[in-house]
Amino acid sequence: MNLLRKVENLAAPFVLIMAAVLVVWAVWKANGLGSIMQAKHNFDSFGAFMKVFAPMLTAMIGFWATLSLNMPDFTRFGRSQREQMVGQVVALPTTMTIFSAMGVVITSAANDHISTYESG
Repeated sequence: MNLLRKVENLAAPFVLIMAAVLVVWAVWKANGLGSIMQAKHNFDSFGAFMKVFAPMLTAMIGFWATLSLNMPDFTRFGRSQREQMVGQVVALPTTMTIFSAMGVVITSAANDHISTYESG
């Protein structure tokens, strides 16, 4: 278990750092964050959007529920109840939100880059 804790302590920051590097690269390849945010949407109607929204909402609930249910795995090495609460209340939501935002930016940049490539 001690080896697992050491690997986990090294892997978690590495994943976030590499995701940040990927965000920077994706934004650079898409010619800036502004072009990503101004990209045209892919839905022709509200009904087309709703066909995708329900499954994606379910996926997000599953994403958050998985980590919420596995909270004891993340907090078992806490030295006190306070450390466990800080991890649950502060660290988990902020890290998950930032990581989710990174995924949205990377995916949007890739979509924008692919659309530009196909039309050009």
